[in-house]
Amino acid sequence: MSTLKSRSTIWIVATLLGCPSTPDTSNWTRLSGTLDLRQSRDDETTCEATIALLGTPTDCEELDLAFAITSGIDAQTGDCAFPAPHSLLPIPPAQPPLLGVAETWTIGDETWRDVLLGGLSIDMTPSGGAVTGPLWTPLAWDDPDAPGALSVDGDTLRWSWSRETTTRTESHRDLCQAAEWITAGGDASDAKWSVTDSLPCGDWTADGTLDGRIDVWSITTVAGQPMSIAVDTLSQSTAFDPWMWVSDGAGCVLGEADAGFPCAHGSADCPGLELSPDGSSLTVAVASWGGCADVASAYRLRVETNDSPEILLVSDDVPRWDETVTATEIELEGRLWR
Repeated sequence: MSTLKSRSTIWIVATLLGCPSTPDTSNWTRLSGTLDLRQSRDDETTCEATIALLGTPTDCEELDLAFAITSGIDAQTGDCAFPAPHSLLPIPPAQPPLLGVAETWTIGDETWRDVLLGGLSIDMTPSGGAVTGPLWTPLAWDDPDAPGALSVDGDTLRWSWSRETTTRTESHRDLCQAAEWITAGGDASDAKWSVTDSLPCGDWTADGTLDGRIDVWSITTVAGQPMSIAVDTLSQSTAFDPWMWVSDGAGCVLGEADAGFPCAHGSADCPGLELSPDGSSLTVAVASWGGCADVASAYRLRVETNDSPEILLVSDDVPRWDETVTATEIELEGRLWR
C-alpha cells in the first residue's frame, strides 16, 4: 500500500456491491483501534469525539481485507454530527458498518488503487422491505486529490479524512414571518426626508446567485402613522436596477420590492413600499440587481410620513452573503491482529 496525501476537498463515489463468497481471511483475526473526530465552525471547535471500534473478518471477495465493525462512542464533547459511513458508527436503518481495503477498485470507467472503503447495508425489513447493500463508499485512494490519506504498515492501519463545506446565507435577510401590514407602493415623491449613498454594482455569478454588497438603514416609526419608502436612481451615469427589503426589529423580513415605478434615470424600475408601522424601528436594506451604468450605483432613499423619522446608515457596503465554513476531520489508527 502507498501513503496518500491529505486534501480538504471531498469526492465521494458510491456503488452497490454484492459479496457472495468467503475470502481467505485466516491470517487476520480482528481489527481494533480508535477513531478521533473533530468538527469546527469558522475555525472554532464545536465537537470532539473518540470512537472505539472492533472489526471481525467478513465476506467480500472483492476486497483484500474486509471487517464488520462494532463501535461505540468512548468520549464526546460538544454537538457532533457523525457522517456515515466515515464515523464507522451504526446509524439506523443501516446495519453495523463495514471497513475494507482493496488494491484496486473500479466503478464504471473509473479505477482507483490502494483504496479504503466504508460499507453500509440498509435494513428495511421492519417496514416490510429487504436488506440492501452493502453500499461501498471510497474513503481514501492513491490520488493526490483524494479526500484522505491511507497507509498500512505491517500490522498498523492508519487513515485520515477531512471535509470542508462553505454555506452562504443572505446578510440581514431572515424570512421568518409573513408580512401583514406592508404592500408594494409608489415612488414616495412627496417625501420630506431622504438620504443618498452608493453601492458597488451587484451582478449574477456563474452559479446563479446574485452577488455584491448592500447598505443597511435604520428608520424610526410612529405607530399608526402611514409610511412610504422608495429607492430611486440619481443620475444616468450611475444608474442601476435597485432592490430593497424591509425588516422589523427582530430582523424578520416584512416585505421587499424590486419594482413599483420607473426609475428617474436608467431603464429599470425602482422599488417602493407602503407601510403601517407599529412604532418599532425598521431596517431597510438596499441592494443591486445589476444593470449598472458604472461600477458605482448611486441612489436616493426617500421616506414619506407625517412624522419626523430618524434615518441612520448602520452598515455601509457590507457583503450581501454571510459565509460559514464547517469542517470535519477524522483520524483512525487500528491494529490488524494475526
